[in-house]
Amino acid sequence: MPAHRFPFSIHPPPNRVVGQASCLSERTQTGWKRCLTPESSSRFLDSILATIFRKILLSLLFVFSAAISGLRAAENPLPLAIIEGVWRWDFTMPDGTTVTPRLMLHRSGDALRGTTSFRPGSATAITNVAFSGGLLRFQVTRPGPNGEVITTYTGRQSGTNLTGMIESNWAGEKQNYDWMARQVHAGVGGTWRWTTKVAGRDLETRVVLQQEGERVTGFALGRGGRGSRDTRAITNGLFKNGEINFELPSFQSSRSRGANAPPVRYRGAQRGDLIQGTIISMTSNVERITPWEAQRDE
Repeated sequence: MPAHRFPFSIHPPPNRVVGQASCLSERTQTGWKRCLTPESSSRFLDSILATIFRKILLSLLFVFSAAISGLRAAENPLPLAIIEGVWRWDFTMPDGTTVTPRLMLHRSGDALRGTTSFRPGSATAITNVAFSGGLLRFQVTRPGPNGEVITTYTGRQSGTNLTGMIESNWAGEKQNYDWMARQVHAGVGGTWRWTTKVAGRDLETRVVLQQEGERVTGFALGRGGRGSRDTRAITNGLFKNGEINFELPSFQSSRSRGANAPPVRYRGAQRGDLIQGTIISMTSNVERITPWEAQRDE
């Protein structure tokens, strides 16, 4: 019986195959062309949405992390060392004269302490001191003709400058004034003097110190002042956690004990304009330890 011939073929052409659902994939010389079925289209869309969601989530996490870091930075105070030292500013008195007050700040443990003065010998302790995020605030209380005069200083520190406001009730009512102070000495910087006994006589020593970070440099002034022949440079100067260490060549080493005589060592704790500690020297190969108290010039 002759085979019945259908008007169409039930087999696909050699170069076409039946795809899933109603989709056909075409074979090419390099392989198969991709065909998107409804199922694969859904998966492809889900993949795109998942990628977008991940990017949005990562962006939000980045912004949130930056905000938290900013808050922590604001909460954590800056090191007290950057505000320590001597500050000065110009102030016009009610009678029109201009004075240059002095603010001395130093660390005491984890606290900040200090004094202010309008002229030598008029130092007054500051109170309610706070330094956080670069903002300094403190108060000064002095007696006035009509009772206590309370002055509040608030300033933002930037390098060697403090800029802010002074609020005072010296005239009865509170008044505000601009405040701009400059740091004239950092940490232990400045001119220090002390007196020691040498051969039964009092010998005054003056040392000019400069501080940069924890490193301390400077020199001891000779009898003829700065630049004189007997000016001596300090060595191994270090200021850390309120403690200062440095060495000076012995004043009489070149005349009595030779150029190779050990240097004199100074160790002390700085509290504002005062250093208290010990002087360690060698006399006839015997170590000698004497008390040391140095005062900073205003």
